[in-house]
Formats: sequence, C-alpha cells, structure tokens
Amino acid sequence: MIQSAMDEANKLIEQQELAKTLTQTSEHLENADPLDALQVIKDVQDLIEKVCEKKDDIDIDQSIKNFNTDQLRIFNTITSAISSGNKVIRMFVSGFGGTGKSYLIENLVLWNKLKRNKNTAVAVPTGIAAFNIQGLTIHRLLQLPVEQGGTAKYKPLSDNALKRLRQSLKDVDFIIIDEISMISNITLMYIHLRLAEIFFTSDKEDGWFGKINIVVCGDLLQLPPVREDFAFIALTRSQIEKYIKGMLSFNLWTLFEYEELTINMRQKHDKVYSEILGKLRLGYLANSDIETLQQRKIPFSSDTPSISLHELCEYLNNLSNNTVCLMPTKDMCSILNNTMLEKLEAEEIKLIANDCYKCPKRLEKKVLKILNQDDDNACGISRVITIKIGCKIMIRRNIDVSIGLVNGTIATVIAVSKGKTGIDSVTIKLQSNQEYSIKRLEYQFQIMDQVFITREQFPFCLSYAITIHKSQGLSLENAVVEAGNKIFSCGQTYVALSRITKLEGLHLINFDPSSIKANESALREYNRLRKEHRPDLDTYNIPDTDPYKNNKIFDSVWSVLCHALQVQADNRNNILERPLTDFIQPLKDKNSLSYAKSCIQSLFHCQLIRKCLLECKQQDILLQIFNKYISKTSVDLVPLANYLNTEYLLLIQKDAADYLLDICTKFEIIRKLTEHELTIGIDARDMILDLILL
Repeated sequence: MIQSAMDEANKLIEQQELAKTLTQTSEHLENADPLDALQVIKDVQDLIEKVCEKKDDIDIDQSIKNFNTDQLRIFNTITSAISSGNKVIRMFVSGFGGTGKSYLIENLVLWNKLKRNKNTAVAVPTGIAAFNIQGLTIHRLLQLPVEQGGTAKYKPLSDNALKRLRQSLKDVDFIIIDEISMISNITLMYIHLRLAEIFFTSDKEDGWFGKINIVVCGDLLQLPPVREDFAFIALTRSQIEKYIKGMLSFNLWTLFEYEELTINMRQKHDKVYSEILGKLRLGYLANSDIETLQQRKIPFSSDTPSISLHELCEYLNNLSNNTVCLMPTKDMCSILNNTMLEKLEAEEIKLIANDCYKCPKRLEKKVLKILNQDDDNACGISRVITIKIGCKIMIRRNIDVSIGLVNGTIATVIAVSKGKTGIDSVTIKLQSNQEYSIKRLEYQFQIMDQVFITREQFPFCLSYAITIHKSQGLSLENAVVEAGNKIFSCGQTYVALSRITKLEGLHLINFDPSSIKANESALREYNRLRKEHRPDLDTYNIPDTDPYKNNKIFDSVWSVLCHALQVQADNRNNILERPLTDFIQPLKDKNSLSYAKSCIQSLFHCQLIRKCLLECKQQDILLQIFNKYISKTSVDLVPLANYLNTEYLLLIQKDAADYLLDICTKFEIIRKLTEHELTIGIDARDMILDLILL
C-alpha cells in the first residue's frame, strides 16, 4: 500500500513538472526572437525578393515565352483560377526529374508578386531542398511539431503565437509545396489543420487547407517519406487517434486535381540517357540499358578495399572540379570526404557552429545529446565542418544569385580569416576564378517539441560526397554515383542518376540492377490519377515479379570503415598485412545458409581468433576454409554446415547464435578461447557474440 501510494505521488509530481516544462517552452515559443512567427514572414518576404531581384513585368512575360507546352498549360490553368477567384485551386503537379518543376514554381511566385502584389509561400520537407528553390521548410513555415527520430503529435498553437502567424501570413494567398513524395499523410493532415487554424476555416464549407490556393509538386517515384506513408495513403483510425486525438477520417489527397509535366528539360540533349532514366524511374531496364550503364563503371585494379578507396580518390581528382559523389549512406560520405581531406597536406581547420537554444534545465542533456548525435539535424548544415586550404566545398544556400553564390555551387577554399572567437570568414574561389569571402549565416530549426535551435555556421559542406537524399532537387553536370548493394530505398538509384544532365557526366562506382525498384503503391496511384485526370496519358505496367531477382551484381568494396579495414592478426612473423575481403561463394538459396556467411566473416575478422588460426598447425575443415579465405580463393560453406549439423542444410533460417555455438564447441582451437567463460556461467551466446565484436 505504501509503495503504491509512493508510485502515485511520483506520477503526480512528474505530471506537474511536465506541465511546468510545457508552459515554459510555450512561453519561449511565443516570445522567441528570431524563431517566432514574425520571423517567418520576414524569411518569406526575403526569399520572394531574391526571386524577384532584377525582375519586372517584361522579364516574367519573357519567362512565360520560354515555357514548354506542358509548363504553359499548367501555368495558365493555375493563374487563371487564382485570378478569377471563382474557386480555390488545389492541384498536384507531377513530373519526373528534370521536367522543369522548379522553373515553373519560380515563375508562379514571380507572377503572383508582380501581377497581383501577393506573396507566395514556398515550402518543402527538408532544409536542403528548401535552399534549392528559395523556400522554407514546411515545419518552419507553419510551426508544425517536430520530434527527433519519430512522429510528433499535433498541437494547436497558443493564442499569442497564432496571432503573430496570422499577421505574418495575411498577404499570402498561395502556397506551393515541393518534393511531395517526401511528405507523409500525417504531415499533410498537419498542414491542413494548421492552415485551417490560421485562417479560421475549421467550421467553413470547403474550408480545407485554410481555403487558400495550394499546389503540391513532385514525383511520387522519387524518395518516399522516412518511416511514414505517402501523402496519398489514407490515415488509419489508430493514426488519427494517436497523432491528432480526433475521429477525422477524410483522405485529403482526394481534394487535389492532377496535372503532369512530361517533357524532359534536364537531359533534353541526351536522348539515350533520357530514355534510360524514364525506364529506371519505373523500376526496369532493358539488358542493353544495363550494359550501357555498366560501361560507366570506374575500373578498379584490386579487390582490397583500401586500395580501391585510394583508386577512387585518384579517379575523383582527375575529374572536373565540379564533380560531386552521390552516396546512399552518411557513412560512405564520411569515408570518402575524410579520405579526400586527409590527402591534402595542409593544416586541418575546424569550423564549429555557434548554437543557441533555450529550454528547461531538465531537457538540456537531451538537447545536447540530440545535437551531438545528429550533426546537421534539420537545417542540413553540420555543427562541425572540417576543412583544409585547397579542399573542395559546396555552397548549401543561395547567398547572392547575381554573382553565382547559389546552392550547389562548387568552390575551393583558399584562405581563412581568424578573429578573437575563432574563424570569422572563409575565402573561396569559384571555377570562374572569382574570389569571395563567406561569413557565417543563421539557421533556425526545431529538434523536439517546442525546442528551437539558432545555429550560426558557414553555409557549405565538403563537396566530395553527399547523400542521395540531400541531392534531390540538384542538377549536376558531373557526378560519381554509388548505386550498388547499399541502395536501400525505392527510387534511390533513379534520384541519383537523374541529377546528372548527360550520360558522359555519370561515373558509377558500383551498379546493381537488383537494387532498382519503383514503389508499387506509387505506380498504382499514378495509374489512378492518369485515368481520372489525364486519360490522354498511358497507364504504367506493374510487374508481377522482380525482374532482376537473379541479376544481382556484387559490389567492388571500397567503403569499409577505417577501424574494420585495419583489423589484422599481429602474429609473430607479421605474415598477413592486408585486410580481409569477401570471397565466400554466394549461396544458391538465401534462406538456407545466409546467416552462416556473416558468422564466418565475423569469426575471421576477430583479431584474437584470426591470430590463433594463423599460428595453428593442425588441419581441419575450419582451417581449410580460413586458408582459402585469406588467400582470396572462393569458399564453399556447405561442407562446414554438413560437419556441424545436417540440419543447417535444410532450407530454413536457423539461429546464428546456435551456429556460432556449434563452431565454438566442435573446433578445439576456438573452444580453448571460450571455455573459461563458459564454465563460470556466463551465457554462452552473449559471450560468443561479445567476443566476435571485440
């Protein structure tokens, strides 16, 4: 009874502390400067001024003349509807990469400002994409809730914050949202709720999205939302109850009309490449297309990762200075960026951001942990940028369009200027040989509910490699692309390759046809939209099976993390200096011994086990496999499975820990390394796994 009462008391105290925390953070949200709602409209106006800079009615008329037939039709449909005021325009404008969506958006913003003296808010899901099109993130624009690593629940704004946001957006009657493929159904519902909240339309007829004009753009076959569903998928009742705490079940996506851009403007001078990308977008390629892309692969002379990495760096150094590497993962980017930087003999310079935030004291540790774990967070600019004189950087924000300091510009660092508190400015040289001094800029982002960060940092990153996700929206003349076994998302290969304007500008590190996938639900949605709104366009074929299931091409390994690359057995004769590589035969049935391959590699990469195996004189099946492995001879694991237990030959997935335990008990050399721990009662499985991970 006493314990129960204590538990109840503790719960009440925690609830009171939480309420107090929310009150404090709410006050911070309402009074923060420049992170409050008043700053939003300043950002919107600044961005519109950038777009309209040196533009007048003559310029917008000339831009319209430069439209292709698709762009002109869609532009006229949208502007006519807005001008007439007879209906609220809600439209989804689709188009594959390079069809001129950004150019259309820019001219819609110009038209609304120059012809109607109205503001257009342009928003996208990520900070990097926002800089591409002179926009804001949708969370920043509408003050939507953010939760690191998960989905935040919707929360209405306080009266004070809402009043300011209404004042800020009073001249905005048109919202354009780009990269719709990355916006989830939950976020789309939040956009509607916030706009209805701002413009008092919750109880009005047809009051969806604040009853203002809204156009969403993008390609559903590009990168999907992270951990959530596409915008066109209806919310489930459980999602509505969890995130909105209501019973609304209407699918907002059905409100949108549909239009499509079909003319390729980015690869218009390379018909062969344009046709390849068109098929790649839909998840299939002809054998001739695969052969064409395979010819763009970089030739490596060695199967050793460290040598391949060195060759990749040399290859990159011999390409045009504006070449960027597009990688599927952050780790791969880090490896290449750090290696390229290490090859420069200049002194290392660290540019450390000035981060400012206010939050309750009890949340400080969590905030610092998030900032340290996720280096660039929501703004896309790293907290710590390491450079050297002579290194290549990419500008990640439009600084001055008139002189070419725009997002995506490649430059070389030639000098830094130091002040009392650190580096004040960085001097860069563009490819035109013009030199400019770059200072820190201010970024605002949210890392958890009602906790905002102001970051002052230089607006660039090392340009040797960036992730494919960060490249969406870029247009590049030259790029080195990793499109092998590490591709993990539908549309990822397509997004990477469609950034490049021509085939000869594409350089592939790896290319695996089996990684090419188009999202089937997106294809079905396109078929529905075309049938309903654009019957003049053909529907897409959806394959019944994976066309490349048996066409997997294994990577040339180059991106092994440094600590793994250097794991070697330090035997007395220093026999083996090179790192281990993968020569285990691909298994015919992935469900039979797929776990065995990883287990054997883990054993052979363990420094202690590897050293003992090198020094061992006896010959058994494990030693035979080990000797073949280190001599780069193909290894067959079936005889080992037969020796351990014939059950491992059955076409079923077995427990990897059982497999390891059998190896450790049946082979004396391994058993001697583990038997002491086994006898003192430590769980055998956990101990073995810990040993292997040493």
